[in-house]
Amino acid sequence: TMLTEYCVDKGLPKPSEPTYTDQFDRQHSKHTFTATIRVGKHQAQGKGPNQKTARQEAAIAMLCDVLNAAHR
Repeated sequence: TMLTEYCVDKGLPKPSEPTYTDQFDRQHSKHTFTATIRVGKHQAQGKGPNQKTARQEAAIAMLCDVLNAAHR
C-alpha cells in the first residue's frame, strides 16, 4: 500500500502485480518464494517463506530503489 501511495503521489506508474516463483528445499522441507514487482523501468525482488513476506520485501526494495533514483 505504501508503495502504491508513493507512486500515485509522485506521478509514477502504479506498481505491477507481483509475479512469484517458489523454490522448495527438500533437505530442509521449506519453501522460499521470490516476488518480482515493477514500477516503470525499475524492477525489484523480495524473498520470504510465503508470498506475502516476499511481496512486502519486494515493495521495500522498490521503495528504496525509487527513492535512490529520485535523489540522484
